[in-house]
Amino acid sequence: MAVIRIHDSYSDTNIHWVALDHLNLPRYWSTIWSFYRSSELADSSLLKQLGYLDGFYCFSDDIEYPGVLDDAIANIDIKVLGQLLEAYFIHLQNKQPINDATCKKWETAFRFLKDSLFWISKNAQSYQSFFETEAKIRSLETLYGQLRIGTRKTQETIRSIPINLIEHLVEVLDPAHPKNPFRNDSAKWRVYVVFNLLLYLGLRSGELLNLNASPIRNEFDKRRNQEVYWIRIAKHQDADTDRRHSSPGIKTVDSVRQIPIFEWLANMVEEYASNHRGKPNHSYLLNSQKNNPLSYEAVKLIFWNISRILPASLVKELEFKTGNPLPSQSRKTLAGTAQRACQPSFGW
Repeated sequence: MAVIRIHDSYSDTNIHWVALDHLNLPRYWSTIWSFYRSSELADSSLLKQLGYLDGFYCFSDDIEYPGVLDDAIANIDIKVLGQLLEAYFIHLQNKQPINDATCKKWETAFRFLKDSLFWISKNAQSYQSFFETEAKIRSLETLYGQLRIGTRKTQETIRSIPINLIEHLVEVLDPAHPKNPFRNDSAKWRVYVVFNLLLYLGLRSGELLNLNASPIRNEFDKRRNQEVYWIRIAKHQDADTDRRHSSPGIKTVDSVRQIPIFEWLANMVEEYASNHRGKPNHSYLLNSQKNNPLSYEAVKLIFWNISRILPASLVKELEFKTGNPLPSQSRKTLAGTAQRACQPSFGW
């Protein structure tokens, strides 16, 4: 296919580069993407990135049907988008030699999909559809956002986290879901916060259990014209007097990490802290059923209970993705696999 320049009929200035499909019509979502990105990129850079995107489009057309990529974006079909991304990653990974342009092709393709879904979510007709789209974006980013062309580890990452497992747990662990396996409101919210912080931020266990009761920070970003949120990871002020059997800590004692987070996740943490945490006599975010700081052992028990609700089909998929059999008699093995899948950094 081709990338061409279009002009504004109302002025003499050139406007944008657009990629054309097999019918010589502008590709829908890449055209929208180029309009947004044109204000951020030099003309030559935009042309180069559109060329990379055109390659991704052509690859998708060849393995499925013409227009499949635009269809999948419009329908927010994460399963199809995931399959196309995975196939494209393997295609690029197997091309020799791997150079900087190869890496840029992957990075551009992933950012394009993420940006397009983000714009769709911002124009959702209801809060529910907005939340669902945001969740799908997070699933896509968790599965593919850390992949890098040319490294052995990325190939293993593709096989480690089945997307069906993530989608199932996102749905079932919602405190309002009728099949949520945890009994009371505080337990459901505690598990929901643990799950989402591990899944979408990739926190280490020590960082998670070390969070203070008000870990969220926010400020208004004038450049982006919106409120931004982040979570602060640092040594807890009461760490030296922590009485838990296995006292958690951060990897580098004197470091402070500021991790940007979605507004919805910040709101979730605030909702838990304000209405579901209780009023314990400690200053850690995660509170146990007995009003003590949550422990390593309690988190392991959470994932053991989660493993009990996994359907047989997901257990088989875990076996296939990890390459390890998961005997039905051993819930410990299954729980450990589910726990690692919810923490991309594998810091447990």
